[in-house]
Amino acid sequence: MTPEVFLAELQAAEDDLEKLEALGAHIIDGGAPSMPFQPDLRLQGMALDDAEEGMTFAMNLANAWARSYRLAVFRRKIRDGYSGPVVVSEGDSWFQYPWLLDDVIDNLMDSYAVLSLGAAGDTLENMRAGAEYRQAISDQGAEFFLFSASGNDVLGGGDLSKLLNVYQPGMEMADLIKPGAVDQTLSRIEQGYDAIISDALSLSPGLQVFFHGYDRPVPRSDGKWLGKPMTDLGIPKNLQREIVGHLIDRLNQRLDVIATRFPGRAHHVDCRGQVGTSINSWYDELHPRNAGYARVADLFLAQMHSAEGVSPGIVVPPMDFELSGAKDVEPVTPLDLALEAMEQDMHALVEEAIIGPEDTPGQGAHCPCCQGDHSFGEDRGHHLTESDVRLVDEYLSVLSARHEPDLERRRRARRHMVPDDDSRAFERILGESNLFPVNYLSRGASKARAVAKVQLFMRGEIPVGSGSGFLVAPGLMLTNNHVLPSRDAARRAKAIFDYQDDDQYQPMPTQSFQITDDVFFTSDRNALDFTFVSVRMDNEHGASLDDYGQFALIEESGKAVKGEPVSIIQHPRGDRKSIALRDSTIVGVKDAFIYYSTDTEPGSSGAPVLNDQWLPVALHHRSVPHPTIEGRWIANRGIRISQIFARLRAAAAAGDSQAAKILRLLEADPQDTTAPVQPDPAPLRPGETRFIPALDATDVLAGGAAGGAQGPAFESNRWNGIDGYNPDFLSSRVPLPLPQGLANVRQVDGRPDLPYMHFSVVMHETRKLAMLTACNTDGASLRRLDRSDSWRTEPRIPLTAQVDNAAYKHNDYDRGHLVRRLAPMWGTEAEAAFAMSDTYHYTVCAPQHARLNQGIWLELEDYLLEWAEDNDARLSIFTGPVFRADDPLYRGLVQVPADYWKVAVADGPSGLRSVAYLHTQKNLIPTVDEAFGDYRTHRVPVHVIAELTGLDFAALQPFDAAGGGFEMAGAVRVVLGREDIGF
Repeated sequence: MTPEVFLAELQAAEDDLEKLEALGAHIIDGGAPSMPFQPDLRLQGMALDDAEEGMTFAMNLANAWARSYRLAVFRRKIRDGYSGPVVVSEGDSWFQYPWLLDDVIDNLMDSYAVLSLGAAGDTLENMRAGAEYRQAISDQGAEFFLFSASGNDVLGGGDLSKLLNVYQPGMEMADLIKPGAVDQTLSRIEQGYDAIISDALSLSPGLQVFFHGYDRPVPRSDGKWLGKPMTDLGIPKNLQREIVGHLIDRLNQRLDVIATRFPGRAHHVDCRGQVGTSINSWYDELHPRNAGYARVADLFLAQMHSAEGVSPGIVVPPMDFELSGAKDVEPVTPLDLALEAMEQDMHALVEEAIIGPEDTPGQGAHCPCCQGDHSFGEDRGHHLTESDVRLVDEYLSVLSARHEPDLERRRRARRHMVPDDDSRAFERILGESNLFPVNYLSRGASKARAVAKVQLFMRGEIPVGSGSGFLVAPGLMLTNNHVLPSRDAARRAKAIFDYQDDDQYQPMPTQSFQITDDVFFTSDRNALDFTFVSVRMDNEHGASLDDYGQFALIEESGKAVKGEPVSIIQHPRGDRKSIALRDSTIVGVKDAFIYYSTDTEPGSSGAPVLNDQWLPVALHHRSVPHPTIEGRWIANRGIRISQIFARLRAAAAAGDSQAAKILRLLEADPQDTTAPVQPDPAPLRPGETRFIPALDATDVLAGGAAGGAQGPAFESNRWNGIDGYNPDFLSSRVPLPLPQGLANVRQVDGRPDLPYMHFSVVMHETRKLAMLTACNTDGASLRRLDRSDSWRTEPRIPLTAQVDNAAYKHNDYDRGHLVRRLAPMWGTEAEAAFAMSDTYHYTVCAPQHARLNQGIWLELEDYLLEWAEDNDARLSIFTGPVFRADDPLYRGLVQVPADYWKVAVADGPSGLRSVAYLHTQKNLIPTVDEAFGDYRTHRVPVHVIAELTGLDFAALQPFDAAGGGFEMAGAVRVVLGREDIGF
């Protein structure tokens, strides 16, 4: 969509929210911000002739859309009879991040009518000079004025290095700060705040003003505004975090002082600690992800509700910060370092570039290197690594070669690869014709379906990097080693197909398929930089990988010759599928590589380089840097398909079974349905696949298991008069933490839970497992009765709504008690026996691998009960799985959760104390060596469990031992023993 069309449609939309939302879908993240708090937002497909001016113009379009959309929401809310306080907001991208993120104001608009004047990239100086808020406050009779400012100002106009000294060995954080520069910047900010607050308060005697000072962001190794400026100054990573934390603390300290000058009317909302110290808590270096924005908004809500005399309903625990330095408050954990190392590793070789005509010496054009020794001048190589220098030398030798080795043999081979019915094909290869059969584009569009975005994930569903890849056999994908360097990376990745626009420029519905490591073969990035990896043949939505076709890999050399045009189908910057169509030629071939000048960007790695018959000539993997101009590029390089075959054959001859399997898949006739296709999907555990044929009917009906026979179901009237979990069991009420709107809850007789003796179970409507168990435990009257019972089905819900013994026969899966057998066994002996029998229902268990159920998880449960017993204390325990759409299906019966959580709450000397635990493979472990390798349990903040499960734990967050966030020392820790449990 062009800017002109966008503006015209924006003006025509007026207050039509549906039309405005459709327009918003055209806003994308360009990935190259020009100001610290100005994201690079632009229109999809919009060309930027001048980078700086173009990005500013594109950002203005995005801001215009956001203002129009929010104004329409505001007007609709007023028309619908809104009677609460009117809010006027002004600010930068923490208050207005158009479309891509749900920022602070997006969250507040659910509760208030907000007239938003914000603009991503705005500065305190601009807000003060424009003073738009004056008219808005007066016209609307606003009761609240919110503003977010100083992000650009505190970073010195976008140049953090102005505030810092060059690092010298032995320097500490205080030595690196330029105190005069920092004080001058903060004084300028303080004056701006004073002026705006005084001005706003003069407009209305009842106005309340709220402002904030951001959270401590996480510098990134490639971050333009924090990481790179400090790295260029030589500042080590451990000091980078201290510096950023110190500057944010200094800013908040000034804002505290400002608030005291307007007692009762100006409020500093201290956001520190709400986003998190992990790199994956942040969308980029300066903007939180949605969950962080939501927590910041909750702080505003709490103070705004308090100011209007309403019970806030959201209790935010007080937080204490040391302003002298962040070292003790924000430790750099091994997890953080592992995540940063992984991020650096993923980007280490992703050098991609737009190759402009001024950069690329072409045939017949003036070549800047052809000055005798091809030295590019005296400064050649000053910014290049040793490997870059070798790469440039190789490219220049290819460029200057008059005759390509074996050129005539390659041309003869190339002639045999053109279709018989395309009489002009070889003329095009020689550059003598530009006429194509009309089916050229339709064939290319069909082939392009086999190209996918390869998305890597960390901590479950958090994306951490992407590349491109393409199918080359049924269930087999080819990409780069630097995109998928290991089996672990493969297991955490998905192939996303149809991520592109249709003929109407509308996004197509995408389909994601799990990448597995059943077939995996790779060549080191410093060698040939390729990876073959298997992809599941179907996904959770029933889509088939067969629908996307594949590219044929031809081993014979000669698929492209010097001077022949090539195309690349790719996902630049992880965005929608694009094609660089015949816009460059083969510069030459050298050893295992082929050089060309097709445009690419980060995210293009792993794309196919294609000739006019849509045959892969090479696997794209990187760009060639300009020898003398940093940030400029002169060519791109790919790995020849023939050389990839040679590497596979050498490995197969040496006994590598994976290489041999891949060769069989590549050589199979795609029309032969008897040929080996997709290998077994990734194992759920060693020796067992995700999809195991269902047991036959007699086996399922037979019941019985290693742990005892399946008993007959009780009568449903067994629980008449049984209330289940008691929310008033402790000194303060702790309600059952149900999901909003009872989403996915299977209700029984009008109740959201199944009541048992001293505990309740909330069943998931479709997963057939408990989403939540809630148990009251009285340590003063626990009874340790001998274990004697059989597992039973639950009579109050259909058999088809629960998982019975068929999922536990002849395997290593335990019926993992979600309510520990001993936990509800208290009271009279009859009550304890009744409760023990209740825990032996299939609704109270989930399939847990023996290493989980019998390891640290069991020790954790035992310790909690022993603590309650030793202290005669009451304890409420909530437990459940983390449900994900990609949880593996087992035996066609149940999707097996990989992660489990537990929240324990008890009365302590100073009131309630809650502690949360997460037993995870996907959320907090930076690497996973095996699908079911060594299990780890982490102690985490309660809000993490709420975010993962969608359950409402708001009542417990004020009593969270972790302090409400990742930011507190010790908030996230591996549970290795009783000293880590928190009770």
